[in-house]
This record gives sequence, C-alpha cells and structure tokens, in this order.
Amino acid sequence: MSRIVFPPVERPRASIILLAWKRVDLLLTCLRSLSDTISGRIEYEVIVASNDAPQSSRDALRSQTEGVRLVEAQANLGFGGGCNLGASVARGEYFVLLNDDCIVAPGWLDWLVSTADANPQAAAVGSLVLFPNGRIQEAGSVVWADGSTIQVGRNLPGDSLEWHFVRQVDHVSACSLLVTRRAWEQVGGFDIDYHPAYYEDVDLCLALRESGYQILLEPRSRVWHHESASSDGLVRRFLFTRNQDRLRRKWADTLRWQEPARPTEPGALVRAAWRARGAPRRVLVVDDRVPDPSLGAGYGRMFTAVLDLAASGHAVALAPTVGFQGVLDALTSAGVAIVPGDLQRHLSCPWINYDAVIISRPHNFERVANVVRTCQPNAVVLYDCEALFWRRLTLQAKLVTDHAERDGLLQDAAKMRALEERIVIQCDAAVTVSKDEATLLAGVEGCCPIRTLLPAEPAVSLGTRTFDERFGVAYVAGWQGGSGSPNADGLRWFVANVLPLVRSAIPWVRVHVTGANPPADLIELADPNLFFEGLVTNLAALYDRTRVVISPVRFGAGVKVKTVQALQYGVPVVSTSCGSEGIDTYGLDAIAVADDPKDFAHSLVTLLSDRSQWEARRTAIAELISRWQKNTDFGSWPDVIAEALTRKHRGRLALLTDR
Repeated sequence: MSRIVFPPVERPRASIILLAWKRVDLLLTCLRSLSDTISGRIEYEVIVASNDAPQSSRDALRSQTEGVRLVEAQANLGFGGGCNLGASVARGEYFVLLNDDCIVAPGWLDWLVSTADANPQAAAVGSLVLFPNGRIQEAGSVVWADGSTIQVGRNLPGDSLEWHFVRQVDHVSACSLLVTRRAWEQVGGFDIDYHPAYYEDVDLCLALRESGYQILLEPRSRVWHHESASSDGLVRRFLFTRNQDRLRRKWADTLRWQEPARPTEPGALVRAAWRARGAPRRVLVVDDRVPDPSLGAGYGRMFTAVLDLAASGHAVALAPTVGFQGVLDALTSAGVAIVPGDLQRHLSCPWINYDAVIISRPHNFERVANVVRTCQPNAVVLYDCEALFWRRLTLQAKLVTDHAERDGLLQDAAKMRALEERIVIQCDAAVTVSKDEATLLAGVEGCCPIRTLLPAEPAVSLGTRTFDERFGVAYVAGWQGGSGSPNADGLRWFVANVLPLVRSAIPWVRVHVTGANPPADLIELADPNLFFEGLVTNLAALYDRTRVVISPVRFGAGVKVKTVQALQYGVPVVSTSCGSEGIDTYGLDAIAVADDPKDFAHSLVTLLSDRSQWEARRTAIAELISRWQKNTDFGSWPDVIAEALTRKHRGRLALLTDR
C-alpha cells in the first residue's frame, strides 16, 4: 500500500491533532482518510502526539507516512494531556481534535473551518458523528443538571433532517472538534484532572461557555466513529462514573441551570437543546417549498425573511407542504430547521411550542390554520400575503378571449377573494408587499393589523459597471407556475410583439432568460436573440453585466420582486404596468413603464443604445434606493412578530383583569 503523504505547509490555518497509543492500525486508517478526502482549499498540518506508544507503532507511523509531525511523551498523558501536548506545538489558528478511530467524510475540514470563520463568537465547532453503519451517533450533546450527558439524534438515520442545522449546543464530542487557538489558550486547554480519559471535552465546553463563547454543531462536517474502539468496557464505565462526579463538583453552580436529567423523556431532550441555543423565540414558516430564490414565485422574498428572522435570534423551522426537495446551505448555516414528516403530528407534540407561525399562500392557510390554532394555542398566527391571488386571476381573465375560460377565471377569483378576506379576519396579523393591496385588505370589516414590508434584499449595493461595460437584456424569471404562469405569458408576449421591433433597430440584441426548468413550449422560442440561461446561482454577477432588465408581466398581484431586485442592483428596467405595480417610486423616473408593444420596444432600444438616457435612469434609481433605505415605515418580520405577541399578551392581561 502507498505511503500516506501530507504536503508541507508554511502557515497552516488548521492543526489536526491525533493521539497514538495502542491501535496504530486505526490511526493509519484515519490518517489515510484525511489524506484522501481533505480538499486543498484550507492549508493544514497533521500532528500526532504519542502517548508512550510502543516502538513498533512509532516505527510504523514513520515508515508509512510523510509530512506528519510526531511529538512524543515518555509516559501516557491520557487523552487530555496528549491533546495538550499536540496543541503546544501546533501552528494553526484552529486546533482540530480527531480520534484515531474516526474516518472523515469529504468536506469535513472545510465545513468546520468555514463555520468557525462565519461565527467569531464561537470557540468550538463539532462534527456530526456517525456510526460505521451510517446512523447518527451524535448531533451534539446535552449536559444534564447532574453532569451526565446524552447524545442528540442518536440512532436516527444519517440523512435525517431533524437536527440537520447549525446550532448552539451544550457540548460536542472531542472525537471531532475544532477549537480556536485564542479560546483554547484562554481556558488552558483540557483539564488533566480527568486523566486518563472521558469528560475532559464536556469540561472544556463548559469552560468555553463560561468564558462567553458559543459551542456549535456543524452537521455537514461528518465523521464515522467506532465508538470506544480503543478502550476497555469495564474501565470505561468506571472512568465515566468517576469523572462525571468530578465534573458535577467542579461545575455545581453552572449545572444547576441545566435541564434535570430525564434521558428517556423526548420532551426533556428538546427543551434542553432549545435552552442550549439561548432559549430563542421559535417561529414556524409554512410554505409550499423550502425557500430558494432561484424558484421565483415569491420564494426569494421568503428566503430573505427567514434569514432575517434567524439573524435576529429566532429559532426558525420550515414546513414545506408540497414536499422536501433540498435546502440551501445558507439556511442550514443560519440554523434553520426542516420539519420532518406530518405537520399535524409535529404540532401536536406536547414538547413542541412555537411563539409564531407564518403561513404563506391562501391554500396553505386554508389547510393548516385550524390545526395551528388547535395545537399551538399560544402562538400568534401570521399570514404572508405574497400577493392577492384574486387580483391575479382577475387580471388574467381580462387577457383571455374564450368566454367560458374567462368566466371560469372570474368565478375562481370570486372564491379566492372570499378566502383571502376571511384569512385577514382570522389571523393575528398579515404582511403584504404592496401598499395598494394593504389598503384593499384594510377595507375588510374585522381585518387584523396589516403591515407592508418592501421585498428588498438586505446588503445589496448598486453595481459599479458603466454603460460601456454592460451588454444585453435580462429577464429574471422562475417557472414554478409552468406554461400558464405570469412569467411564461409575459415572455410569449414580449417575443411575439416586442422583440421583432427591438431586433429591427438592434439586430444583434441578446435577451438572457434565467430560471431552472422553463416549459418546453418556451424553450422552442430560443433563437440567436433569445437565450435561456437556466438556473443562475449568482444573480449579482448577472445584474452587474446587464445593461437593461425587462419585466413584461401582464397579470399578477403584489410587487414583482424581479423589478425591485433589478433596481437594487442599479439596472434600468423596462416594465409593464403590472410588472411595476405596488412599487413606490416617490415620483422619480426610475422605471420605464409601457404596456403598448411599440412603447415598450422604444424604451428598451433607447436604454440599450443611448448612454445619456441610461445614465439618467441610473441616477433616478440611485436616488430611489437612497429614499427606500431612509424609510423606516416598512419594518421587518421580527418587528411584526414582536408586535403581534405584544398584542396577544395584552389581550390575556386584559382578560385576567376583567376576572
């Protein structure tokens, strides 16, 4: 078998520390997994501390590896002492402790380091630990009030969603644990009083938390671990008992705030895990799908809202009603959970308690609102009015020439209006994206408080490229609604009525259409002037190279996020009235609006070919964005939740006073 080679590095970011004692076979297998799977994105060194390992083990290590830094102790220092020895010679800013009976998965080190980089308040980041059969051994651990511990997620399938998100935990096992050099040195590394092994990692995590740091679980960093493969069972049980007692005496004042030890009670485990996160407000978001900006249909707006809630300290869970099709890493990194399985069963669990439930889209409200009210009576129920569906249907009916189809759409619109008006009476608060639609809903007798939140992305800045550095046209679309969606109708109208006029003036014009899985009948429209980009993961780069964005939507409701988004990136927009509705431009000439094909084409040709007109539009956009940023009326989802909870609590106090 070939030698295990680690390339030399001058300035490692991470120092991976392992111990050598009895099982050199396990150690070599672990080292080979490191060599085979770690990417080259992060420079690292490998340190092996020999705990008075036999000469044959040290010889095997030297002969079968290259690039390993071997440090030797003349006595068995135990797990904590051996790791302290390895750390004493480490050069990295991160110390990564790894058991010799582990096998690392691809991305193991990348996720540990990137999560530590993104969370400067975290002193330690632990991996998801799997049994060799692929089931979960540990997704972080709870420390009970008596000093005992219990592993979260134990024996769940390895692909379980239940604990698959970054979160604060009481403790993570040192079998795969990143610790920052600064925090390690501040607390003095492992306490060697736990010699030879067990509970020193629990003690370390308590010390780090006591110093004001966070301990995080990163589920995308994974190791397979042969649990206690290098220790004797009888000795292990003795050491556990002895060192638990030592920990309980040392941390008596801290442990009294932990959850009482009820390891067989699922609710106690959930409560303890919640307390480890800092006991945040819990928010459930119910929507068709896990939000992904590439899907369009309002999901980009919900994606931003969820991240905003998570960043403000809420514990957010998502319940997709159409089915789970994956979750973006940004949501996992933000600590956003996915509700597995049946929603009603989840809400009925006595240990599941939400402070707020946000329901998006009328069909979801109709389906789950009563369940939420029954199972979560203390939660405020909020409706996310992404758009008034009845208005969309009404506008669509005006475009239909077939009388029967038009009558059907109008009947559907009447039913949907009744439902949407009933929703704003039944919920505790509603959020719209359009002031016009907020005004319509406010006219419903008995309606709840309504807030308007501009569907703008945070931390977006105007692109810096000039007129001459940009080219072409972009139509940013999602295709969830298929061939009958507003985006599909708008593209067909543009290609049939506008593009020929633009082509006659600018034969080389290129229109780039985004969005995954466009309908087949739309793909047939492709030609040298119309190109389907497919899924574009970096929209910022697309906007920065685009000269003009179009929004040729002819029916719909609410505010078109694609229009707002283009403005935020500083790209001039040509839009229909429908595509620009609900956007307060403060009278500024920030959007070129045209419903007639000739006028639409004229505006597009002008902005594509006339630098002065393009720059004038950019100036108006910059002023508009500045006014949006100064406007404090819009608020945020955390504001809406806080206000709704305050009203509910006041109502309860009033009832108690009346009694």
